[in-house]
Amino acid sequence: MSKTDRERLSLALGLASDRVELLYTLEGDEAVPAENPKAWADWMGSHRKLCVVGRDTPVWGVEVWTTFIGMRQPGPDEGPPFLWETVLFREGAIEDLWRYTSANAARRGHRRVVAMVKKDAEKKQKKEKRKRS
Repeated sequence: MSKTDRERLSLALGLASDRVELLYTLEGDEAVPAENPKAWADWMGSHRKLCVVGRDTPVWGVEVWTTFIGMRQPGPDEGPPFLWETVLFREGAIEDLWRYTSANAARRGHRRVVAMVKKDAEKKQKKEKRKRS
């Protein structure tokens, strides 16, 4: 078991047993409640690639990662849980974060963030070009 898997298992087992509703795995694109924290940790450890929705470097120094995180994130208590997230890293630091309730929304969100980063970079390049002219 890797260090990451041990940390994930420790986190999951640290959750109170009455809070197992916080943990989810995937069946296709559908999130399903985990049976228990150990089953969740085992599934997450053996399905890392399946959890990656997208990972792009649209411009130098900027990365966009979208993943299934499998743990209910803060948000409204009613309605579907936020289980996917897109993280925008600029030079290794988290700059922004978006959360989603479905795999489809996560894919759309990932593409939107990548396009936004590219558009922003193009605007900066044009501005720099005008400055030099």
